[in-house]
Amino acid sequence: MSTELGERIKQLRLAHDLTLKQVGEKAKVSATHLSEIERGMTSPTVGALVRIAHALGQEPAQLVDEDPAPTVAFVRRSERRTWSSGSLTLQSLARHRSQRNLDSRDRARRR
Repeated sequence: MSTELGERIKQLRLAHDLTLKQVGEKAKVSATHLSEIERGMTSPTVGALVRIAHALGQEPAQLVDEDPAPTVAFVRRSERRTWSSGSLTLQSLARHRSQRNLDSRDRARRR
């Protein structure tokens, strides 16, 4: 569990664009200790967990929730699909999935 907890903390820290030092200062834990927690090498005390959660703008329960930590995917600008109409331009930030076709007519044909 501590690996998952550490990964959640790291993902939240990076999503807020914060350094280990910044979160450590807010949570009153050392950057080294926070790094060890993120890597699953040690577990935080309940008090440290509460302070870390609050430093990240979260409630402690959100860090220990059993749902898996969200994954982050990066899509290169060159790989994005773009649609334009007049002055409006849309870009898809989702990965392309050739096996996934949401057209109901295609689904009906496969049955």
